[in-house]
Amino acid sequence: MIRLALADLRDSWVAWVGVSLTFVVTNAALATCLIFADSVTVGIAAGTATGEDIEAVRALPYLNLVLTCLVALAVIGAATNLVVSARRSAIARLLLGGATPGQLVRFLGAQLVVVALAGAIVGDLVALAVTPTVIDAVARDRGVTVFAMSVDPATLLSANLGCIALSVIGGLRQARAASRIPPVEALREASSGSATRLSRASVVLRWLRFGLIALLVVAAFPGYRAVAPELGSDALAQLMQLAVVLVPLAGLALAAIMPWIVGPLTSGWTRLVPGGAAWHLARHTVVAKADRMVRSVLPIMFATGLGFGMLMIGDTLVDALRIAGGPVQISGAGPMAVLTTIGLALAVSVAGSVGNLVMMSRQRSAELALGGIVGASPGQQVLVPALEALILTVTAAALGFVMAATGASVLAYGLAITLPGASVSFPWAMLGWTALGCLVVALLATVLPVLTSLREPAPRVLARLVGA
Repeated sequence: MIRLALADLRDSWVAWVGVSLTFVVTNAALATCLIFADSVTVGIAAGTATGEDIEAVRALPYLNLVLTCLVALAVIGAATNLVVSARRSAIARLLLGGATPGQLVRFLGAQLVVVALAGAIVGDLVALAVTPTVIDAVARDRGVTVFAMSVDPATLLSANLGCIALSVIGGLRQARAASRIPPVEALREASSGSATRLSRASVVLRWLRFGLIALLVVAAFPGYRAVAPELGSDALAQLMQLAVVLVPLAGLALAAIMPWIVGPLTSGWTRLVPGGAAWHLARHTVVAKADRMVRSVLPIMFATGLGFGMLMIGDTLVDALRIAGGPVQISGAGPMAVLTTIGLALAVSVAGSVGNLVMMSRQRSAELALGGIVGASPGQQVLVPALEALILTVTAAALGFVMAATGASVLAYGLAITLPGASVSFPWAMLGWTALGCLVVALLATVLPVLTSLREPAPRVLARLVGA
């Protein structure tokens, strides 16, 4: 089975490219966090890392580690689900050939581990290349001495094992779900592109996960009120960190119930927008491909949500510090602090969105080929994927704003306790630029991969999808 899995992996490498990109960035983020943590610890012990804010610098990689793991769990799961969806016909053939559900899980699991391991090796090299720059940027922003990078092989191994663990946790659930689909049903879904029906157990688990995360978010409000009097001058800094953590937690809660909210949301707002034939085709394609829409929206939602949330938190803190005056000070409240707080998790989100959109390029090319057969012009064939990227980004931005609003709610609640008179501030112009940046990435990842197929005969494009 392992030999068969490796042979199939060589034939299906295009489908795994998107996942591998996510694995590379995830491992690079984990390794960067751990190398940074080791380096600052060694620097403090040696006396080369000094400064008033050195303890905050020591805590920064661990906050990044938490945020990266939260985002990676959702993004890797979505990417793996897309691979499984894209390869339903191959999975069905294995089942029809006599493979048991357990063998299929091991088959997909082996491929998952191989791709994760390859991505981890590349991710280590990326981390070793970027960590000195990260150390220099953080040290200068926080006003501490620049300390040398310290690399321990055990640290890199820990990052690799963490990446593989996140990959297995996020991917094996999708493999088990695929193994339970009857072969004939899998072939029908592969040919029709219909959405996979969630089992009753999956529905219960999703709502349970949503309920648990929502409970954690709600508990943060009385929890902060209880500890705020004991925090003293650190109350504002702790409130910021709480709001930062609640933003991706809200994203995980939305990810759990996304199959039930993203379709009505997308259908609702796109129905209100007038448009021509290309808009009509793009809108109905996005809504009809429910699985693809959910998995494509999810990483873009995290990217916009993290960006919105941190810009809101940073702007609010600047206003709060202005109101507080001298008694309350927080160093590193500028744009660089925001980037070093969410930059790694944001990179995982962007990698996931690019990988997921590129992964579906073969299916999207076949749909455009069909459009050309029924009379769509070349201009319309290019416009349709561009409009699809626009629809996905707008829907994701709306959900991302919900993530940011969750952080804003606890921030408003905490400011009323810690610093009466301060209020939550949303830098609307910056939020717009953030959404526009995500749209540009989505456009590039959606339109560029299909341009080559538009120059090929439609039957050849369709045959390539059928043979996948």
